[in-house]
Amino acid sequence: MKFIALASFLILSACATGGAYSPQDYLQKKELRTLQTRANFQHCYGYGCRKVADVVLSDTEWKSIARGFSTVSSAEGERAQIALAIAKFENIVGAKTGTSADKAGTYANIAPKSHDCVDESVNTTIYLMMLRQNGLMKYHTMHAPSARFPALHGRFAPHQTASITETASGQRFAVDSWFHDNGVPAEIIEFDTWKKGWHPPEKPSNDENNL
Repeated sequence: MKFIALASFLILSACATGGAYSPQDYLQKKELRTLQTRANFQHCYGYGCRKVADVVLSDTEWKSIARGFSTVSSAEGERAQIALAIAKFENIVGAKTGTSADKAGTYANIAPKSHDCVDESVNTTIYLMMLRQNGLMKYHTMHAPSARFPALHGRFAPHQTASITETASGQRFAVDSWFHDNGVPAEIIEFDTWKKGWHPPEKPSNDENNL
């Protein structure tokens, strides 16, 4: 178990990024396609995006993800709907790829079809790209995955998240699906707060799975 944890730490350290890339540049760096569509997109798993599955969404599946955006009328409402949409993506994609049993964090349930924060942040970024290109994300722009590092931000291990910026205010938010089991709405938190080591308050601060 200690060896696995160390290996995961090294993967995270190697894959973490400061967010200087565009989402497309980041995907290219990870040897993923820069064009991801609901008719054919990639899903990372296996820690550090070591394994990749191709996924197709049916019209019915896409409509179930998109439905809630039709009534969104504010940036705050859009963030709430994005959090729900990430959960819907995870439920649908999990059933297709065998990753439905993925647990919160990285070390709680080491398994071939689990995700670390690199997998989670890449997948969430791809989901956000699809929402944006289909006209569903109107109040926010998006970024490549960004990292926080232990020496600077008060946590034991490096951690990475997807993120968005509210267009009108310029306020940036982390969109982090790593803290919860597969299919739970993503946490959307002010990026500066996330950067300082934020994690959901119900999780113990000394829990290794929430570092």
